[in-house]
Amino acid sequence: MRERLLIHLGSDENQPIDWLCYSDDEHQVVASGELKNVAELAQLQPLAQTRQVAVLLPGNEISLQQLNLNRAQYRKVQNSLGFLLEEQLAADPESLHICSVDYSDSVLTAAVVDKALMQRWQRWLNDAGIATEQWIPDFLLLPTPQPEQLVLLHYRNGYLLKKGQMGGGWLDESWLSDGLELFDSEHQCRILGDVKSAQVGGRAIEELDVELPLALLAEQLKGCSINLLQGDYRVRQRGHFKQARYLIAAAIFLLVVSAANYLSQYWQVHHQLIQTRQQLAKLYEQTFHQQVPNDPYLVRRAFYQLGAEANEQTRGSLLQMLRSLTPIFKKFPAVQYQNLSYEQSSSKLVLQVSAPDFATFEAFRKAAQSFDIQTGALSRKDNRVVGTLTIKEHS
Repeated sequence: MRERLLIHLGSDENQPIDWLCYSDDEHQVVASGELKNVAELAQLQPLAQTRQVAVLLPGNEISLQQLNLNRAQYRKVQNSLGFLLEEQLAADPESLHICSVDYSDSVLTAAVVDKALMQRWQRWLNDAGIATEQWIPDFLLLPTPQPEQLVLLHYRNGYLLKKGQMGGGWLDESWLSDGLELFDSEHQCRILGDVKSAQVGGRAIEELDVELPLALLAEQLKGCSINLLQGDYRVRQRGHFKQARYLIAAAIFLLVVSAANYLSQYWQVHHQLIQTRQQLAKLYEQTFHQQVPNDPYLVRRAFYQLGAEANEQTRGSLLQMLRSLTPIFKKFPAVQYQNLSYEQSSSKLVLQVSAPDFATFEAFRKAAQSFDIQTGALSRKDNRVVGTLTIKEHS
């Protein structure tokens, strides 16, 4: 009986982690549970040793971008997606992991995620001793909706959303209605989970009872080829034992060479560590106006709380921008929202929208002049004008 282990990671090490063992042959859940935080992730190591492991990544940390490319172009651009998508991205492409997740009907869909997050997730799993084979954005494992529908799945404090074969994201509970208006103001919603009509702007609801959200996602995993483990994160294929012996011998040789340099580097590293501790103590005293406590846990908690307060301020700024944009979208029903991403460091909101013609697109842009707005390259797709708008508050 073939089984898979699904692990749904969060953005922060203190967030709960859902896991589930699923049988492809029996189409049923074998076991499931919840870990309090990353510190308990090693408890899943025995399950991971005998099963294929798929990691579901939080949709609020991943954005999708699309490019119109013929097949010849598609074969040539695999290593230059950052350059091609530069105008649509809200951050330096060098700081982002960008990989292709789908190519169909001459449209390339690329997933974009911060490299620092990829490395953080990878470190959590490595520290827990868990080898993985597939990383997938959670919302892309929702069932594919009908052409005139959206699929929503209530999960923790928000909703996973999917539109078409390759579109979707994450909507927070606090701006579900406004978020749906921005995402698509015309389509009906097929609701998976518990939601009231008033929460989705009075739209018609086809409600389905889902007791275990992760089980619904597991049903779509068989045959799914989406995998963010590409480029520097690609899983290395396991070789035969004979090949492994050469690798072990090479590793021993490198270890001996490294040992020769260790003593000479030790004092240098030790000196740098002392300097770093002094700098951290100075930063702590300047920030909190008190001496550094002896307990390292208290130091980490103080900085964590400071970061949480900054994140709350960022979230409030984003919600305010979305609420201000909602009346503009209602004023221009012919303008459709296709994608959204938000850069916290610069408070920029990047929208990809389409309009029936250039005049309507320009009228929509002018209606948003209460913001500092920049227009990216415009193109035509399916007799519509498609463009990217980078929006931020006036300074």
